[in-house]
Amino acid sequence: MVLLAAGCSDSPGGATAATTVAFTTGTTTTTSTTTTTLAPTTTTSTTTTTTIPRLDRSDGATVGRLRADLAALLANGPRKSGTPAEAAAAEYFAAVAAEITGSAAELQPVPLPNGAVSQNVWASPVGGGDRLLVLGAHLDSVDGAPGGNDNGSGSVILLEILRRLVEDPPDGLRVVVVGFGAEERIGDSGHHFGSRHAVDELVAADALPAFMISVDMVGVGNDLHVIDFRDADPAFADELWEAAVAAGFEVDRRSRGEISDHVAFARAGVPAAHIWRSEDPEYHTPGDDDFEDAAVLESLALVEVLIDHLIPEQHELEGGDQDHI
Repeated sequence: MVLLAAGCSDSPGGATAATTVAFTTGTTTTTSTTTTTLAPTTTTSTTTTTTIPRLDRSDGATVGRLRADLAALLANGPRKSGTPAEAAAAEYFAAVAAEITGSAAELQPVPLPNGAVSQNVWASPVGGGDRLLVLGAHLDSVDGAPGGNDNGSGSVILLEILRRLVEDPPDGLRVVVVGFGAEERIGDSGHHFGSRHAVDELVAADALPAFMISVDMVGVGNDLHVIDFRDADPAFADELWEAAVAAGFEVDRRSRGEISDHVAFARAGVPAAHIWRSEDPEYHTPGDDDFEDAAVLESLALVEVLIDHLIPEQHELEGGDQDHI
């Protein structure tokens, strides 16, 4: 049994929430008890109205939430695929996603070639419309590395994006946030097991998304990139890069091989791209235990811009499969 606690306070005198969540590792069952203190009520002679303050999006408050999430993900040490530490991170991600959306997250078991089991975490979709964007980040780290940047940075950005999407759901675009398991290599057996398993299931269900963006290793360094999978159509990554440049970001455009979870989606024909920072001297070492505030804030802002770009009024799909949901 794993017992976790998650809490947040966005502004003095505002809403606070404390959640104690009990999980049985390896199952998809969660139970939760939530105690919430709301802002002062406004009372009339006949009705009482309670208003929860909107999310404080100032840099200080945002970094506070990101760092609280990172501390929880790193609390059990390196999150090697299929280990209790990875499972605890997935369970925390699921608990916070459920608290944000008000709906239980789905824990999708991912069998691994070494006999262990990882899991993907699917938050409840936010927004409306026919087009679905999968926004993914891997939750695991390599053995011996805390994974603060790779990929704690991407994971906490997704939780913050989810908070913001729930407050302002996109019209005409559904966004599902996914924490993938087992992205890192397992011996000589391969890598990206979580996203590959997810795509296999989506193909079997005839439910591939319209778009996929992987947010991976985005919290250290100045060089921000939009990456495509070199063996797939580059048009979607080109489009995202152009949108980023038009919004004023200094961002590079590259093609790479199998370096993140967008690859499985790209191989299945989904327009897919990867947001990445390339310069981290602590990559895959015990020193990867943190992110840089400025870098993660910029990466968060870029992901928001790209989501806005995909909302139908601002986006014309060029190529790709219009029949994807």
